[in-house]
Amino acid sequence: MSKAAIEVRFDDDAEYRNIIDALHRASHCDLKRIAQAAGLALEAVTAEAFKKQEDPVRKDKWEALRKARGPLAAKPGSKTPILNDRGTLKKSITFHAFDDGSVIIGSNLVYAGIHQTGGKTKAHTIKRGNAVIQHPGSKIPPRPFLGVPKDFQESFFSDPAIKKLLGIAIGAE
Repeated sequence: MSKAAIEVRFDDDAEYRNIIDALHRASHCDLKRIAQAAGLALEAVTAEAFKKQEDPVRKDKWEALRKARGPLAAKPGSKTPILNDRGTLKKSITFHAFDDGSVIIGSNLVYAGIHQTGGKTKAHTIKRGNAVIQHPGSKIPPRPFLGVPKDFQESFFSDPAIKKLLGIAIGAE
């Protein structure tokens, strides 16, 4: 059986020390801090989806509202932003970063899922004053506000602050 070996010699001890230090930093990076940075970046992606009223992944515009409602609709000349009547859904977006570097982003509102994926609500009773109305349910079109854009990973990991957290020497790639 043949043997193979590689011998690497550095003429400059400082160059060797820099490589060892970079490897040490990369192997001891704080994954939770990176996940927190990713969570903040994904919150920004979601805020942009609400602002542009489009799917953050496919960039498809959300289906328009059939009828504007809520406090903004009462103002003359006002357009009610889709999924932003009172801002409750948008304000409910939070993330949780974990020690292993993973992150979960979402909303704890019961109606968030149906707006993300679309669907039909159940039949229910609506009380307005003395009137009781049997509502058959509503068809809600999908209006995705959560998602990871195709270029997210590349732009996230090219950020100098993330490179620093990872222990990557900027300009050394």
